[in-house]
Amino acid sequence: VLLCSALLSWIVTKNKLFVIVSVVLIYAVFLRNPQFFDRLNTEVPATALLLIFSCCTVVSFRKKSSLLIFLSGIALGLLCLTKAVFLYLSVTLFLIVLFYSCCVLLKEGKKTTVCFLAFFLLGSGISTFPWIARNLYHFDSLDISRRGGHILNVRAEKNRMNADEIIAAFYFCLLYTSPSPRDR
Repeated sequence: VLLCSALLSWIVTKNKLFVIVSVVLIYAVFLRNPQFFDRLNTEVPATALLLIFSCCTVVSFRKKSSLLIFLSGIALGLLCLTKAVFLYLSVTLFLIVLFYSCCVLLKEGKKTTVCFLAFFLLGSGISTFPWIARNLYHFDSLDISRRGGHILNVRAEKNRMNADEIIAAFYFCLLYTSPSPRDR
């Protein structure tokens, strides 16, 4: 998280002092907060993925790189899988990429614009489609996330589970809470 935030700060500002201040503040305010560590919460992985997505997107916009916008799409897909709220935000992020493509890349030709958008959507699809297909097969639903359930959330907050209990909780959650349509 610190490395990604330092990289993003440097990419955006090119100011060493700002990079140092941002890293120190993120460490002091976010990473030293015990609420986010030693639990099954996903804030830290989501933060890292959001920073990776931001870095890839900014650099791909500056260099007009199809590879980086593809990696940006993969990071966005993984972010949607980590925190389901980003699925709704991904529509807005796609509109930003579309706006950029239409305003900046259209000068270079329609083929470049379409390729840029296609790589972004392909990256997002590659990372999310297998999970959506799994949910369709097992739960007969196209939801990207069905949440972990109230019991898993309470246990994650209490953080008193040993490794065997964690495996048992996921086994119970996956097999018994939502049977597949074939088992009904």
